[in-house]
Amino acid sequence: MSLELLLLLSACFGPDTPAQSGSDCLPIEEVPYDGIDQDCDGSDLDDVDEDGWSEAQDCDDQDPARHPEAEEIPYDGIDQDCDGADLDDLDADGFGHAEDCADSDPMIHPGALESCDALDQDCDGRVDEDALNALSGYLDEDGDGYGDPKTWWSSCEAMGPTQGGDCDDQDPRVYPGAPETCSNETDDNCDGYIDQMAAGGTHPTVQGAVDAVCADGDTVWVNPGTYYESIVISRPLALRGAGLLEDIVVDASSCSGTECPVVSVEADEVVLAGLTLQGGYRLNGDGGGITADTAHGLLITECRLTDNKAYNGGGVSIVDGRIEGSVIEANTATSYGGGVWINNHSFDSLSIDQSTITDNTAAFGGGGYQYFTFDVSWTGNTLTNNTAFLGGGLFLHGVEPSTSGNNITGNMATATSWGLDCLGGGVWDEQKDWTSTGDNISGNTPEDTCL
Repeated sequence: MSLELLLLLSACFGPDTPAQSGSDCLPIEEVPYDGIDQDCDGSDLDDVDEDGWSEAQDCDDQDPARHPEAEEIPYDGIDQDCDGADLDDLDADGFGHAEDCADSDPMIHPGALESCDALDQDCDGRVDEDALNALSGYLDEDGDGYGDPKTWWSSCEAMGPTQGGDCDDQDPRVYPGAPETCSNETDDNCDGYIDQMAAGGTHPTVQGAVDAVCADGDTVWVNPGTYYESIVISRPLALRGAGLLEDIVVDASSCSGTECPVVSVEADEVVLAGLTLQGGYRLNGDGGGITADTAHGLLITECRLTDNKAYNGGGVSIVDGRIEGSVIEANTATSYGGGVWINNHSFDSLSIDQSTITDNTAAFGGGGYQYFTFDVSWTGNTLTNNTAFLGGGLFLHGVEPSTSGNNITGNMATATSWGLDCLGGGVWDEQKDWTSTGDNISGNTPEDTCL
C-alpha cells in the first residue's frame, strides 16, 4: 500500500471520527451511555449489567440483582427493586421493623388494640393488657355471688362474679336482694336502708315491701319505675319515692274489678311522699287515686295524682290530715269533687297548702274541691281549669273554710239550663263571703262566685 493511500485513510478515520455502522463500521471497544455505537452492534451500550433494564430504568446498572422487577430483600439497606427505598415495612402496616415487633403481621404494631390471644399486639412488651374481649367483674371474698364494687377487674381469665353491689363482702348473708332481717341494724339487701323495705329491689312490688315492714312507723322506699298495682296500707308507715317524682309511678289501671284505688289507707299516721299515683278507679266509692275515708293524720306531700276516677273525689277522698306541695290534675268524679272530696262530721284538722288542683272534672259539684260539713284550712293553692255542673272550682256546703293566698282562676260551671241566678264558675258557697278573703278569684265562667 502506498504512502499516499495510508495518509488518505488516516485522514478519514482519525481519533475524533465516529465509527460507522454497516459495511463501513470498524468495531472498537464500546463506551456505555455516550449515544455512539463503537462496537458496531447496532446500538449504544446502556445496560452494562445485562439485567434487561437500561441505565435510565435501572437504579444500579452495575449490579444485575438490582432493577425494577428484582425481588426486594427487606432490612438490608439496599433498594433492589428501584422503588426508591429499602423494604422496611414487610406487613405494610405503616410501621418499620425498628418499631414493629412482628413485621410479618399487619395486626401487630404500636397502637394496635389488644385481644385475649397471648400476643403483644401493641408492641409495648406486655401481653393481653386492656384486651377488647377481656372478661370483667368483681372480687367476691365471701363467696355469695356478688362482688365488692370497689374491686372491679378486667382480665382474659375470670377472677370473680360479674355482679357487684355487695355492701359487705365479708358477710355471705349480706348481698343485693338478700332478705332484710328486722332489728339487726344491718342493711342485709344492700338497698341503702337499714331494717327498712324498698320496692323495686328485694321486693318487686310496692305491696310486697309494705307488707314486709319491720315495725309501725317504718319507711318503705319506692325506687324509680312504674308499678302496676293497687296498694293497701293497713299499718302506720311512710311510703316515699326514692328519686324524681316523674320517675316513680304507681298505676292501678291494670287492676281487675270495680274498686281499684291506687292507694287505700286503712291506718292512721300514714305518709305518702314523692309518688305519682295514676289509673285508679272506684265506680261506687270515694277516692280513685287515694281513698282514706277513716284514716286520721294522713300526710300527702309532694305527690302527683292524675288520671284517676271515682264516684266522689276522683283524685283523693280524705277526712283528716294534710295535703301539701302536691299536684292533683286531670281526675274525674261522676258526682262530687273531681280533684278532692272531703265529707266527714267528726274530724276538724285538715289543711291543704301550696298545692295545684287543675283540669279536674265533676259531674255535679266541685271540679276542684267538694267540702261538706267540714272545716278546712286552705292556703297558697292554685285552683284552675276545673269544670263542674255547679262550683267549677269549689263547691262548698255547710262549711266556712279558712283561706288565704289562693288563686282560683279559669274554672267553669256548666249548669246553664237550670235557670239559677248564679252557678259559681270559681266558687259556689252557701255560707262564706268570698269578696273580702284576700284570695284571687278571677276569670272564671260564667262568674267568679255564687254566694
